[in-house]
Amino acid sequence: MDVTVDPNVTPTFAQLGPYCVGDVAGTLPTTSTNGATGTWDAAISTAANGTITYTFTPGSGCFTTATMDVTVDPNVTPTFAQLGPYCVGDVAGTLPTTSTNGATGTWDAAISTAANGTITYTFTARFWLFYNSNNGCYS
Repeated sequence: MDVTVDPNVTPTFAQLGPYCVGDVAGTLPTTSTNGATGTWDAAISTAANGTITYTFTPGSGCFTTATMDVTVDPNVTPTFAQLGPYCVGDVAGTLPTTSTNGATGTWDAAISTAANGTITYTFTARFWLFYNSNNGCYS
């Protein structure tokens, strides 16, 4: 009598992430790229930064358990060198479109020196709460 013993196969998956804290994350697939079906020990969480290891348990066949590390990067607040002070009527400089820590984006207005006082300007990073391999996670 011949007995066939199949080898154990490790399920393989396309890597997910990295994500930024607070991102809406993708769903871990229930079928591997090499045909294993099963379940994960948890859904992806982006509540805190760090690397989380998820474990896949196959439902049947000669598949072993598998793991996937998913990285969640912290959000970074763009920083800028202080401008001014200016006098009323001065020709002011231009607000930079790149922060000192690498975020690119736009400002809600140009600098105004029409009246005295403190004016707050708001910068919107181009990659707000989305991971960008060149710029990271900016909020």
